[in-house]
Amino acid sequence: MKKNKDFYLLICLSTITIVTSIIGFVSKWIFNLSFFIGLISIIICFIVFYKFKKYSKKVFGIALILGTFSIILFTPFQMGFSIGIIKIQIISLLFLTAFAFINRTRIIDLIQNSSNKTQEEMYRPKIG
Repeated sequence: MKKNKDFYLLICLSTITIVTSIIGFVSKWIFNLSFFIGLISIIICFIVFYKFKKYSKKVFGIALILGTFSIILFTPFQMGFSIGIIKIQIISLLFLTAFAFINRTRIIDLIQNSSNKTQEEMYRPKIG
């Protein structure tokens, strides 16, 4: 069986989410909507990893990007910093950095392919 490092990363993120949820439940924290959306996105990531393996990296990457910019939360508390009006969550940023490191060759290929297409479009003679 092939090792899937992205799946291990999802397991680590869901473990942190479960542990902080238990702590929050015991401490009687009030959970907000973005945390529940984050829980749903983790569940969706697991479903996509099992049912639609082809799209699993895209879905997980999008969830991490949304978590990094505080659109969704993977923990019941916010721990981050702000740059102007942009809020960045540290836990999501760490997982996004690890995800980017694991998939760095694919990301570089995507960037190179998109830049090659734009250069080809610039130098293509216009017909008509």
